[in-house]
Amino acid sequence: MHEQLRSGTLAALAASLGTEVPLLGEFVLVVAGNPSDDAPDTARAQEIYATLATELEPSKALQLTSTLTGISRNELYKLLRT
Repeated sequence: MHEQLRSGTLAALAASLGTEVPLLGEFVLVVAGNPSDDAPDTARAQEIYATLATELEPSKALQLTSTLTGISRNELYKLLRT
C-alpha cells in the first residue's frame, strides 16, 4: 500500500524523508559504488606486491595482490615487469 521506489543521491533521499517520503513501515536502501572509481589503482597494486614479496614467494605475493586489488594475475605480472 505504501510502497515507493525512489532514486537519487544519499543526501537528496535523506532530505526527503518525512516530507516527500512518509515515515511509514520499513526502508530498504540500495547503495551503488562510485562509478568514477572503476579503474584499478596500479600504483597501489605495486605497493601491495612489494610489501608482500618481502615475506612471501613471488607467486604467492602475486596471487594475494590479485585477490586484494581485483586485478588479474596476468595483468599484475605485466605491470610488475615494466
